[in-house]
Amino acid sequence: MTTPTQEWIFVFGHGQRLRSTSSTGRIGQTGDDHILPLGLPLWNRYVAIPISSFTEAHGLMVVIFGDVWSVGYVSREAAGVDEYGLVELDISEVLAEIAKVQR
Repeated sequence: MTTPTQEWIFVFGHGQRLRSTSSTGRIGQTGDDHILPLGLPLWNRYVAIPISSFTEAHGLMVVIFGDVWSVGYVSREAAGVDEYGLVELDISEVLAEIAKVQR
C-alpha cells in the first residue's frame, strides 16, 4: 500500500538568498541579494513538494533551504501562484547546483 501524496507549495520572500552552506550545517541561510547558486532571484518564486504530509514537506524545506523561504501552502491556488505570476523552482535543479558549489 502506498501513502497518498499531496503537492505542498512553499514561496520565497525578499531579503533571502541561498548559500551552499551555513554555520548551522543547513544549506540555506538568510541574507540579501535573493540569489541562488545558479543565479536566479528568489523573489516571486516557489517550490512544489509532492509528499504525504505538510510536516514532511516542511522538514525537507528546512533541510534544503534552511530559513530561506517564507510560507507553505496546501495548493498552488492558496499560494497565489497564478494570481501573482510566481515562477516554479525545480528542487532537483537547485540540489544539483548546490552539489556543484559544495564540491
